[in-house]
Amino acid sequence: MKNTAAWGCLHDGSLDEAHGAVPGDVSLLVSIPYLRSAFHPDGDGFVLTLRGCTLFRLEGHDGAVLEDPREIAGRTPELLSIVSEVPLVIYTTLGTLTLAYRALELGLDTGQTISVQALDEASCNYWQAWSEQRGGRA
Repeated sequence: MKNTAAWGCLHDGSLDEAHGAVPGDVSLLVSIPYLRSAFHPDGDGFVLTLRGCTLFRLEGHDGAVLEDPREIAGRTPELLSIVSEVPLVIYTTLGTLTLAYRALELGLDTGQTISVQALDEASCNYWQAWSEQRGGRA
Protein backbone atom coordinates (compact mmCIF):
# COMPACT_ATOMS: atom_id res chain seq x y z
CA MET A 1 0.00 0.00 0.00
CA LYS A 2 1.31 3.43 -0.89
CA ASN A 3 0.85 6.88 0.59
CA THR A 4 -0.57 5.98 3.96
CA ALA A 5 1.21 9.13 5.23
CA ALA A 6 -1.48 11.32 3.66
CA TRP A 7 -3.98 10.05 6.21
CA GLY A 8 -1.93 11.40 9.11
CA CYS A 9 -2.25 14.91 7.69
CA LEU A 10 -6.03 14.67 7.51
CA HIS A 11 -6.79 14.32 11.22
CA ASP A 12 -9.80 16.42 12.20
CA GLY A 13 -11.17 16.06 8.66
CA SER A 14 -14.55 14.50 8.05
CA LEU A 15 -15.27 11.81 5.49
CA ASP A 16 -18.21 13.42 3.68
CA GLU A 17 -18.60 11.49 0.42
CA ALA A 18 -17.61 8.19 -1.13
CA HIS A 19 -18.04 6.99 -4.71
CA GLY A 20 -17.16 3.64 -6.20
CA ALA A 21 -17.28 0.09 -4.96
CA VAL A 22 -15.11 -2.53 -3.28
CA PRO A 23 -13.37 -4.28 -4.91
CA GLY A 24 -12.39 -1.51 -7.27
CA ASP A 25 -11.60 2.18 -7.13
CA VAL A 26 -13.14 4.31 -4.40
CA SER A 27 -13.02 8.13 -4.33
CA LEU A 28 -13.45 9.91 -1.01
CA LEU A 29 -14.10 13.55 -0.18
CA VAL A 30 -12.49 14.57 3.10
CA SER A 31 -13.50 18.04 4.27
CA ILE A 32 -10.90 19.88 6.29
CA PRO A 33 -11.25 23.63 5.61
CA TYR A 34 -8.35 24.83 7.81
CA LEU A 35 -5.87 22.74 5.83
CA ARG A 36 -7.55 23.20 2.46
CA SER A 37 -7.14 26.99 2.81
CA ALA A 38 -3.40 26.51 2.15
CA PHE A 39 -4.15 25.59 -1.48
CA HIS A 40 -5.54 27.51 -4.44
CA PRO A 41 -8.13 27.78 -5.81
CA ASP A 42 -10.33 27.96 -2.72
CA GLY A 43 -12.22 24.87 -1.62
CA ASP A 44 -13.23 22.83 1.41
CA GLY A 45 -11.47 19.49 1.13
CA PHE A 46 -9.43 16.84 -0.57
CA VAL A 47 -10.27 13.93 -2.85
CA LEU A 48 -8.50 10.67 -2.13
CA THR A 49 -8.84 8.01 -4.80
CA LEU A 50 -8.08 4.53 -3.54
CA ARG A 51 -6.97 2.49 -6.56
CA GLY A 52 -7.57 -1.23 -6.31
CA CYS A 53 -9.43 -0.95 -3.00
CA THR A 54 -10.07 -4.41 -1.54
CA LEU A 55 -11.16 -3.45 1.99
CA PHE A 56 -13.24 -0.57 3.31
CA ARG A 57 -14.67 -1.39 6.71
CA LEU A 58 -15.90 0.60 9.70
CA GLU A 59 -16.24 -1.21 12.99
CA GLY A 60 -18.29 0.95 15.31
CA HIS A 61 -17.71 1.40 19.01
CA ASP A 62 -20.70 -0.92 19.55
CA GLY A 63 -19.16 -3.67 17.37
CA ALA A 64 -21.46 -3.03 14.39
CA VAL A 65 -19.67 -3.41 11.05
CA LEU A 66 -20.32 -1.39 7.89
CA GLU A 67 -18.60 -2.11 4.57
CA ASP A 68 -20.42 0.15 2.11
CA PRO A 69 -18.24 3.23 1.52
CA ARG A 70 -21.28 5.42 0.75
CA GLU A 71 -23.07 4.36 3.90
CA ILE A 72 -19.96 5.00 5.98
CA ALA A 73 -19.42 8.45 4.42
CA GLY A 74 -23.11 9.21 4.98
CA ARG A 75 -22.41 9.07 8.70
CA THR A 76 -19.56 11.63 8.28
CA PRO A 77 -16.96 10.14 10.59
CA GLU A 78 -14.22 12.49 11.70
CA LEU A 79 -10.70 11.13 11.15
CA LEU A 80 -8.70 11.21 14.37
CA SER A 81 -5.48 9.18 14.13
CA ILE A 82 -3.72 6.30 12.41
CA VAL A 83 -3.69 3.17 14.55
CA SER A 84 -1.60 1.06 12.14
CA GLU A 85 -0.34 1.23 8.58
CA VAL A 86 -0.51 -2.45 7.56
CA PRO A 87 -3.39 -2.87 7.41
CA LEU A 88 -4.25 0.81 7.42
CA VAL A 89 -6.46 1.36 10.45
CA ILE A 90 -7.73 4.85 11.23
CA TYR A 91 -9.44 5.72 14.47
CA THR A 92 -12.54 7.87 13.85
CA THR A 93 -15.30 9.38 15.94
CA LEU A 94 -17.49 6.41 14.97
CA GLY A 95 -14.98 3.57 15.50
CA THR A 96 -12.11 2.09 13.48
CA LEU A 97 -11.91 2.39 9.71
CA THR A 98 -9.81 -0.32 8.04
CA LEU A 99 -8.63 0.16 4.45
CA ALA A 100 -6.61 -1.82 1.94
CA TYR A 101 -5.76 -0.50 -1.52
CA ARG A 102 -3.03 -0.72 -4.15
CA ALA A 103 -2.34 3.01 -4.59
CA LEU A 104 -3.63 6.40 -3.49
CA GLU A 105 -4.11 9.48 -5.64
CA LEU A 106 -4.53 12.81 -3.88
CA GLY A 107 -6.21 15.94 -5.18
CA LEU A 108 -8.10 19.06 -4.28
CA ASP A 109 -11.88 19.11 -4.36
CA THR A 110 -11.56 21.49 -7.32
CA GLY A 111 -9.81 18.83 -9.41
CA GLN A 112 -6.10 19.66 -9.19
CA THR A 113 -3.69 16.88 -8.24
CA ILE A 114 -1.39 17.49 -5.28
CA SER A 115 1.46 15.52 -3.77
CA VAL A 116 1.54 13.98 -0.34
CA GLN A 117 4.61 16.15 0.29
CA ALA A 118 2.61 19.32 -0.45
CA LEU A 119 -0.13 18.16 1.91
CA ASP A 120 2.43 17.33 4.61
CA GLU A 121 4.12 20.74 4.26
CA ALA A 122 0.77 22.55 4.50
CA SER A 123 -0.12 20.52 7.59
CA CYS A 124 3.24 21.19 9.27
CA ASN A 125 2.97 24.91 8.50
CA TYR A 126 -0.57 25.08 9.88
CA TRP A 127 0.29 23.31 13.14
CA GLN A 128 3.49 25.35 13.59
CA ALA A 129 1.50 28.60 13.24
CA TRP A 130 -1.20 27.22 15.55
CA SER A 131 1.41 26.38 18.18
CA GLU A 132 3.10 29.80 17.90
CA GLN A 133 -0.25 31.57 18.37
CA ARG A 134 -0.63 29.70 21.65
CA GLY A 135 2.82 30.53 22.95
CA GLY A 136 4.51 27.38 21.63
CA ARG A 137 2.08 24.96 23.26
CA ALA A 138 0.37 22.39 21.08
